[in-house]
Amino acid sequence: LILPIRCGYLEAIDSRSPYKEGALVEQSVDHVAEVIREIDAGPLPVVGHSFGSLVALRLAAAHPSLVSRLDLFSINLGKPDDDNRGFIGRLFAGLRKLVSTPGIFRVIATHYRRAYADEPTVRDVLNKMFSASESDLAYLDARDGRGGLITWFSELYQNSILGICEDFYHVVTAEPEELSITCPTSFHHGSEDGLASIESVRELAMTMPIADIKPYDAGHLLCATVPVESLVAGLADSQFELVGVVNAPAKTNVSSRQGEPVEIET
Repeated sequence: LILPIRCGYLEAIDSRSPYKEGALVEQSVDHVAEVIREIDAGPLPVVGHSFGSLVALRLAAAHPSLVSRLDLFSINLGKPDDDNRGFIGRLFAGLRKLVSTPGIFRVIATHYRRAYADEPTVRDVLNKMFSASESDLAYLDARDGRGGLITWFSELYQNSILGICEDFYHVVTAEPEELSITCPTSFHHGSEDGLASIESVRELAMTMPIADIKPYDAGHLLCATVPVESLVAGLADSQFELVGVVNAPAKTNVSSRQGEPVEIET
């Protein structure tokens, strides 16, 4: 499994450098395409998670010959259902109103960077963002004996300002239903996901020629809260063997056997 570090994350790009909003997603797509070409393994299955699922869709649309299928986990469409339009609904509605203001997402991301240096603030924000799912909340705060992502989120946000900025910009401007996706696509999605309702995912799937939805009784963090056996069973149709994870920057030369997946992570 090849896990690229997307442009703008972990300070791969200086947060003080000038950039064009939308450009980092394009760079990430081209970067992953370059990696697939370098390993010369033919079209590969691609796995996306959260914001990374939108990038995976862009990759499949821009480079159809490199992607054999898509498995998209917890795609973030910024479209909660009617029962979860509180904090997260107001957040994305506000971002959509501000999207035409030049540089606004960089300003927002800068404030996030400062706020996320304070752990109580991080806990409060995340509890609101993931309030739709009790299993997400339990995992975030390690109440289930696992997880504990508060510190991880804090460190990631402070050191990935441009990546976070770009993701917020992309989720409120992307129109994935207008992309031409020709490969088989599976959406693995939690029924309690507060960042995208099952109905919004279903509407997106209906725009694709070969697509299905694999629902789980889980929230946005289903990859962490759903038993691994269930996730593997959900990937059974993907026709690849899960052999382990290689954490490597996208520019690193990583060998791969044909049929192994490329995962685009947040």
